[in-house]
Amino acid sequence: MQRIEIQHLGPVQNLSMEIKDFNLLIGEQATGKSTVAKAIYFFRIIKTTLTDYLCQIFDTALYNGSDVSSGFNRVLKRELKSNLISLFGYSWDLDKRLYMKYEYADDIWIDVKLSGNGGRQYISVSYSLKLTQKIAKLEKEALEAWDERKRKARVMGETAATKLLVPMIMMLAVVMAIIMIPAFLSFYG
Repeated sequence: MQRIEIQHLGPVQNLSMEIKDFNLLIGEQATGKSTVAKAIYFFRIIKTTLTDYLCQIFDTALYNGSDVSSGFNRVLKRELKSNLISLFGYSWDLDKRLYMKYEYADDIWIDVKLSGNGGRQYISVSYSLKLTQKIAKLEKEALEAWDERKRKARVMGETAATKLLVPMIMMLAVVMAIIMIPAFLSFYG
């Protein structure tokens, strides 16, 4: 059973709602229906963000030779903060008491709140221990798959180089013969 909690987000002051296959939000204008829908969307697109990150482990390393070991936690939090800003605006425009939590399953949740002191507020994202462990396992598997892919490519490259060695030596001999025979003939001829 999935569940969302929202506190102090736009017109929504306190909401706890079970997310079902179909939810119908009814109410007067400016009562928070769109805010609730955007909050659900925000938490639902995390799967896409995670999938994109795991695929980028391959793409970034493959095309840029970049180090992708900075980890899921940092990348996902940056993406979540960016998504939150695009949906609800900058953190300093939001109520400092903002709190959102989405429960995906038992002991698997993400919560978002504002933190900071003074005038600046920052978006703080936290994950349940179980979610962190599951995603760390996925990340490890993706990195292991990347290492295996690099190893196989290296082996294939070495095999191809070995197969090309004999033809390359024969070609060198032919080129040397083409150069040396006329040189000897002109020198001794």
